Formats: sequence, C-alpha cells, structure tokens
Amino acid sequence: MTRHLAVVALLALPAVGSAQVSTPVPPGTTVIVGPPMLGGRLVTGPPITNGPSALFPVQTAAPSRFGVGGGSMSGPPPLWLPSGDWGGVRYAWPVSPVLVLPAPVPVPAAGVRPAGVYPQTAPSGQAYATLVVQFPAAAEIWVDGKKRDGDPAAEWTLTSPPLKVGESHTFEVKGRWKTGGKTFETIRSVTVTAGDRSRSIIVSGTEVKE
Repeated sequence: MTRHLAVVALLALPAVGSAQVSTPVPPGTTVIVGPPMLGGRLVTGPPITNGPSALFPVQTAAPSRFGVGGGSMSGPPPLWLPSGDWGGVRYAWPVSPVLVLPAPVPVPAAGVRPAGVYPQTAPSGQAYATLVVQFPAAAEIWVDGKKRDGDPAAEWTLTSPPLKVGESHTFEVKGRWKTGGKTFETIRSVTVTAGDRSRSIIVSGTEVKE
C-alpha cells in the first residue's frame, strides 16, 4: 500500500521549444507535463514567430458556420494570441501545468506480534502450543487479561509456556479494532494441544461505545 502527494507547478514555454523540468527530481518521482495554455486557452499548433515575439493558435469556443441543410461548411475561425513584445506591450508566453508525483511512500502492513517469548526449542519431553489469531483489521490484543505490547496488527501469533506432551493450553484472547469509524471487540477462548498450531479467524465483533 502506497501514498502519493501530487504537486502542481506551472512551466513557462519559450516561443519555440519543448517543455523541460530544470529542477532535478529525486529517483522514483514521476513528472507529468500538461499541454501548453495561453490566456486560459489550449495552444493548438506551432506559433508564427517574429524575433522575440510570436503568435500562437489557440482553441476557440466559437460555433461552426453551417451551410444549406445544416451541414458544416467550415470549422471555428482561427484565434491567434500574441506572446513576447508587441508594440511596446509585453504579452505572456504559453504555460504548461506540471504535475509532480513523488516516489510512493510505503505504508507498513500489519505485522505479526508474538504473545510470548520462549526458547525456539522446548525442553526434552515438552512442546509448545501455538495459536494464530487473525482479525478483520489491525487490532490490539489481551491474552489472559494482560495487554500485549506492540502496535496493533491484523494477525497475532501466540505461544504457550512449555507443556508436557499430551497437555493442552487454553488461550483467553480479547481483541479490539477499529473499522468504518467504529470500535469493535471480541473475546475468544481457544484450547490448543502441545505441539499443535491452530488458527482462529475472527470476522466480526461487538461494537464498543467509547
């Protein structure tokens, strides 16, 4: 999951030349240059240049002329706008909007948080019971009445203390999460035999009024 922050700038174009972004952009950044605009109108073709000045054809909203029977005889009349210096007056050059999309910012996904810290290998003749609890959204979790440390996560892996072979452990689990602007809670009691790994998938809970 990623997030983009769009930055819009304006890029002035010379009379004849292509749009370029002179400022260096960081790796991964996307730069989108829009069509040139002049006086709020779209430039539709190459200019007629005259030294330091130019005339640009621009899009016009004028209606087409019609002939007998309603058929179109011609398109809209051409409209030319000046740029540069004309008769002592300085006119603006076309401007292209530039959309800058910075590199995506990674959003950490919900991770797995262990409920107990025990050796990876159980003592001889003993084993662990493991329970994986999956929530509809990132959730806080309480095990046997104690809140576990760590950020909320959509999946938690719980490990029992060392058990004798054949014994079982009951996990008393309470989870609380937020979705759709509401807070939900659920309580589960799950028993797992030593050496086994079980998964509890929680799809709904009771709304909690905070």
